[in-house]
Amino acid sequence: MCRRDIQLSSVYLNRVAMDQISWPVSPLIDGIPDIENVTEALTCGPYGKCVYESDNDVCDNQVCTTTSL
Repeated sequence: MCRRDIQLSSVYLNRVAMDQISWPVSPLIDGIPDIENVTEALTCGPYGKCVYESDNDVCDNQVCTTTSL
């Protein structure tokens, strides 16, 4: 688990502990967010993955050139 995962999960778990279960906690699971459900979602689901150490093959930056007609 990379360091960002640990920091991210503490943000989510702290919100649940303070009974703040709206966004960004609510999209993690279907149902009522509690410590066990959020921990499982972060451990087993895509939300707990570190994008820098996963199989992410999406371009990190993009340059666009626009012209005005």
